Amino acid sequence: MSSVSAEAPNSHWPYPRFIAHRGGGTLAPENTLAGFREARHFGFQGIETDVMLTADGAAVLSHDPVLGRVVKSSSPVASLTLKEIKTLDAGSLTAQKWAGERIPTLEEAIEACEANGLFMNIEIKPASDSAAQATAQETVRIVRKLFAGKSLPLLSSFSRNALAAAAVEAPEIPRGLLLEGIPTDWKEVCIKLAVKTVHPDWQSVTPDFVEEAHTMGLGVMCYTVDSPDTADALFTLGVDAVCTNRLDLFANCR
Repeated sequence: MSSVSAEAPNSHWPYPRFIAHRGGGTLAPENTLAGFREARHFGFQGIETDVMLTADGAAVLSHDPVLGRVVKSSSPVASLTLKEIKTLDAGSLTAQKWAGERIPTLEEAIEACEANGLFMNIEIKPASDSAAQATAQETVRIVRKLFAGKSLPLLSSFSRNALAAAAVEAPEIPRGLLLEGIPTDWKEVCIKLAVKTVHPDWQSVTPDFVEEAHTMGLGVMCYTVDSPDTADALFTLGVDAVCTNRLDLFANCR
């Protein structure tokens, strides 16, 4: 392992420098309470997780709109009620030792992260474009309720509509724009949505991008960085934080 830089958070990024992707990365079932415990076991101080809505409007953790990759079901999340979601095995497809792990609600996830001292980057992940506003509104409602009087999490999304809805509902909760590639209008979008951070894929990042983001007062977190050497190179460019699947390679980094 390389000697990954571990400077303190800065004014652009007042959060942990290393974020566990989907909670447990590749070492535990993603977007589960077991994954959050695994992140804490490896010394992480922050996690990223994904939120979408069930058929009855409950906010649950899931990256995929259609289950089957990591959860034993082939149903769309939006077609299942919370009661049905809670019967599904979210662990054994990752490894048999995780059999019986369940998909948590956002409330359960927040409580688990608080118990484990984990900062949360909550990605608003609407199952469809038409669900962007409702997903953002329910996420914000829960965050406002459970984080009242506490340090706020960071909300993020690829969905511009979701970020716009979150800004209307709760402008005080910080937001970040996720980018796939670097679109030509990224600066205009960041200004319009009043985001605090920008989250590009690491392969797209250039020194000019980082400098422009910092000039705008934006923090920069790259995804998904699974090599300490890559992390070192990104930190040299001025990137503020990285999101990783490889909790083992970044154990106890700060």
